Amino acid sequence: MRRGQFTLEDFMIQLGEMKKMGPLENLVGLLPGGADMIKGADLSKSETEFRRMEAILRGMTPAERRSPAILNAKRRQRIAKGSGVLVSDVNNLIKRFEDMQQMMRKLGKLQKMMGKFGGKLPMMPSMGGFGGFRK
Repeated sequence: MRRGQFTLEDFMIQLGEMKKMGPLENLVGLLPGGADMIKGADLSKSETEFRRMEAILRGMTPAERRSPAILNAKRRQRIAKGSGVLVSDVNNLIKRFEDMQQMMRKLGKLQKMMGKFGGKLPMMPSMGGFGGFRK
């Protein structure tokens, strides 16, 4: 991830780490205001979704997890059949992954930019160096 690459293997590792932390209710409850957020929410669907995603990822070969671009229709059908889900579920996982991958790239670029400025965000030209106030 530090190299600016985020693979399905990384995604699978993250899911495993989240699973080690315990049920989703416990994790959300640790966040400020988290207990209020989960009141009345059905988080059992989230747990089922995590298991489904993990099954799909485990149904892939290491090469497919490293390079999702090779996932053609036949491969997606094989993965769906092997993990007991629909092809649309595999497609949804790939879409979520691509969205996350794009977000990781943006965060990587922001981190590089912040490193150039000693960890501080650069001034925007419209700010005039005074946080938006004019001289």
